[in-house]
Amino acid sequence: MVATETGNSADFANGDLVSSFEDSTIYTFKAGAAMTKGDIVSLTTTNPTAGELNNIQLAGVYSAGLPTIATSCIGVITGTKSGQVAFASGDMVPVIMDGVTVLTSSTAVILAGMHVCVAVSSTGAFTIKVVPALASADADHRSLIDETFGYAITDFSDGTNGNRGYVRVSK
Repeated sequence: MVATETGNSADFANGDLVSSFEDSTIYTFKAGAAMTKGDIVSLTTTNPTAGELNNIQLAGVYSAGLPTIATSCIGVITGTKSGQVAFASGDMVPVIMDGVTVLTSSTAVILAGMHVCVAVSSTGAFTIKVVPALASADADHRSLIDETFGYAITDFSDGTNGNRGYVRVSK
């Protein structure tokens, strides 16, 4: 870990790759809409051009019901080597699929080790929350698997560390 374990993560912006590049997995996908670094994404149902990875879209809010393509998160957008952090529809976008980044939580407390999902889905303003109790419509727990995209490795919103912290993206 590059930064201290205080959980405040003031030295990093949402979507920064905090883990070393060698210890991370980043894939490039084609944007299906405008998006920015720190946004949480899912695949789309749009068929890709031959030879391309599938298109991505902004992930939907955790449903606690049966997951959909939009709520099945695959990772977090990061910036490019040249510093690009905003992407238009059709751009190729780097997505952290395995690695450590910084994200912002909703007002709810998130403790280190808790699995996280999307609380608010909005370009440039995504927030995360702890995966809630499962709804009866999801008796086989698909939403827990599909809609969870990682786990907190620091505390968030605990009265000490603020509402930003480190998340291990692991899909």
